[in-house]
Amino acid sequence: MIIGRKNWLFTWLDVGGERAAAILTIVATCIAHDVNPRPCLHLITRLIVEGWPRTKLRDLLPDRILAIHPELYAGELAAPTTSSAGDSRPSLAPA
Repeated sequence: MIIGRKNWLFTWLDVGGERAAAILTIVATCIAHDVNPRPCLHLITRLIVEGWPRTKLRDLLPDRILAIHPELYAGELAAPTTSSAGDSRPSLAPA
């Protein structure tokens, strides 16, 4: 299945295509490094708007941001446990 073929018609020529490619690259890099992309992009945007120093922009890359913000980790959760009622429903409570 091909997804997005017609959606790319609305990227406003080359400039929009380059911007879309940049964002999709960041999202794919987030996924590759087990970083949750949506809150990561939100955080990065907020930090840059609030005046993050240009000399430290590399610290905001997905492979480095977990050192500063470990809450962005999107990897495997702890093994599911059973709920307190004793049924087989998984619980996300920490072990």
